[in-house]
Amino acid sequence: MKNYSIHSVFTLVAAAALLTFTSCEEQQEFGVRKIYMPQAAIYNGGLTHEYPVPMPNLPVDNYRIREDGMLDIILGVYRSGEGDLSAYQVEVFIDEEATARAAAATNRGVELPRTLCTLPERVSVPDGDRQETFNLRVDLPRLIAEYPEYNKNRMIVVVGIRNPSKWELNESLSRTTVIIEGGTFLPVVPILKNGDFGTGSSESWHLVNINNKPFELMKIDEEKGELQIGVDNYSQYGGDSRFMCYQQLDSPDLEIGKTYVLSAMVSIPAQDFYMTADKKNLKREMDFGFALFPKTTNMATQNDYKPGDTKFWYMDVTMDNGKGHYPLLDGTAGFESFSSIHLNKRPDSMGAGEFTMDADHMGGYVVFYVRLRNTCPDVKTIRVTDVKIVAK
Repeated sequence: MKNYSIHSVFTLVAAAALLTFTSCEEQQEFGVRKIYMPQAAIYNGGLTHEYPVPMPNLPVDNYRIREDGMLDIILGVYRSGEGDLSAYQVEVFIDEEATARAAAATNRGVELPRTLCTLPERVSVPDGDRQETFNLRVDLPRLIAEYPEYNKNRMIVVVGIRNPSKWELNESLSRTTVIIEGGTFLPVVPILKNGDFGTGSSESWHLVNINNKPFELMKIDEEKGELQIGVDNYSQYGGDSRFMCYQQLDSPDLEIGKTYVLSAMVSIPAQDFYMTADKKNLKREMDFGFALFPKTTNMATQNDYKPGDTKFWYMDVTMDNGKGHYPLLDGTAGFESFSSIHLNKRPDSMGAGEFTMDADHMGGYVVFYVRLRNTCPDVKTIRVTDVKIVAK
């Protein structure tokens, strides 16, 4: 929170609301002793009682995030009128019916889950004061964990006051429609899950030993946050073998016709593939592809990603003769972007990882595909992390 106390926040809010209130009523109305919620009038003069969080153009935050991660939204009560500032109390409650109506009427609106918010049962204003603050407390850690998709929504709850112990309630300003902007408080949900290969990522990525070789070329190291690709002494197995690590493209944020960028960071140590000194006699012993497969693919048996069907989009690194750069032979300088080391691609835009989503790939797969040929001696461990798809 900016360098203001909660009391300063409320005073500013109450003052702004009071100016709005008095501009809508006759000036002598201020002399009438009425209790109301200033937040119900501050945003648009009380026409809708909306109270956005954060509040646009307010010089201070109308919320704070506590050390334990809880979100406190600052609300309050205020008594207009002159004279006699004796103590009073009001009850605080959530208006369930009004909340449902407001959520239905708000663009991107959803009801704030009731189990994640708390309010005091009542607010007491001491002798000599006309106002007091209270907090709508939201369990932000649970909200992030249980409703991550709400980062694109506005979460709504209508808070009201009633049954004042003294004075009269201003019914027209006794309820505040709190509208929490999800994008401010909840992280963006990535299109790809667990692209960092960290804790829990094995639930999102699937490994396939297509030819059922008696070893596993690929593994996920969640502690290091890497997909690791490697095998010692492949020559003992011989023949061609193919392996995949894939994830289905099932994010609701993907849209047909929209352009995205697919990216990953990869670290390749120098490999012991066969090549003459003049680099003219090279055995093509390994292909390493980063690809998008259409939704019709049989992911248990897919034999290749290059030939035939042009719906298989990819960038890859191979040991093809005639290429001027050999990342699989020379290695990389630590982690580099896959697009910066690729040798082949389809379509051309995939050279930069760019693709436009279509109906064939909606529900398809993002894939790391490796093919080893008979003469491959071994594969020193290749590491992959930070896999992303982002809208361009």
